[in-house]
Amino acid sequence: MSVENTFEGKLSVFFQEYLIFYDEMCGLNGRKQNFGRIYALLQIYPTLTQTQLQNLTGYSKTHISNILKQMKDQKLLKSQRIGKSRQFEYSVYVPTFFFDYTNQNQKLDFFPKTKQELHEFFHQLDRVRKKKGATILRRNIEDFYSYFDFYQRTERKEVFNVTKCEIRNTSLNPVFDPKIEEIETQFLNYFLKYEVFDEMNETNARIFAYFITRNNLTLSELARLSKTSMTTVSKYVKYLEKVLLIEANPSSHGYHLKSFGFNWLRNRIYYLDQIFKWRTRFQEILELLHDPDKNFFFLQGYAQIFTLVSRILKTSEFFVERSKKVQPMREFIFNYSS
Repeated sequence: MSVENTFEGKLSVFFQEYLIFYDEMCGLNGRKQNFGRIYALLQIYPTLTQTQLQNLTGYSKTHISNILKQMKDQKLLKSQRIGKSRQFEYSVYVPTFFFDYTNQNQKLDFFPKTKQELHEFFHQLDRVRKKKGATILRRNIEDFYSYFDFYQRTERKEVFNVTKCEIRNTSLNPVFDPKIEEIETQFLNYFLKYEVFDEMNETNARIFAYFITRNNLTLSELARLSKTSMTTVSKYVKYLEKVLLIEANPSSHGYHLKSFGFNWLRNRIYYLDQIFKWRTRFQEILELLHDPDKNFFFLQGYAQIFTLVSRILKTSEFFVERSKKVQPMREFIFNYSS
């Protein structure tokens, strides 16, 4: 039997909802949908061949081959030759989900280890404080630093006052002295070195880093700074805007980052809200699967859908715990915006 007919009746609708969920999570994480779609399918089918993936996705053989190679390079899947043929079956090593891409506790570990590096940027900028752009860059790196300090204190449940951050540089396309650009480049390398946001690919992270250092930029200036095409810059800027990390300027061209801490907290809250929206839906699906009157148990594909939904809900429990720590952040967002 072909994989296209694996799920009978209402189970096929649940399967399509799962794919939509996966597409949305990939979009929020800045990952390509085609990569995510193939990985999503490998989560639910024990093994798949390239031909089966072609039938399920409509992607070309070459395209699927390239994605499978990327996954193997990232040690996400394994392959096994089918008998003596030239065909292979592919399967994932350990079923995981893109929406649990980061362990927040591990993510915050890099900050205390690299505080000294951030302080070194401040020392360098203080030595050249009269150079054009020095004040702007220092304030923006301070904002970046303050966010992690705030997050760490929140994790430790410390009581402290959070003052409302002022909007950073408001001038469009600020000009930096060559010496300040050198320090900016060091910060960009730091940002990429520690994969501060590993859900972003390098190009996306670099473009976002320029918003952190310069705050208010047009697409053309971003393309010049990042040495990236306008098409690529436009694509990533739309992603950053979609996930609430930047905002379009209301009265001029370009986009701005009010404050790194404010926008990143807003992004995390939005992300959690989307996960809980889907968690509610998967809880409803699980209840339907348990309902004896629905007779889903006798439909083909029941075991796969049941296992998949149960695993998603189990993974999302991590975010239930995270949500308990988010309330101070919600209050911070409210106070900042008011």
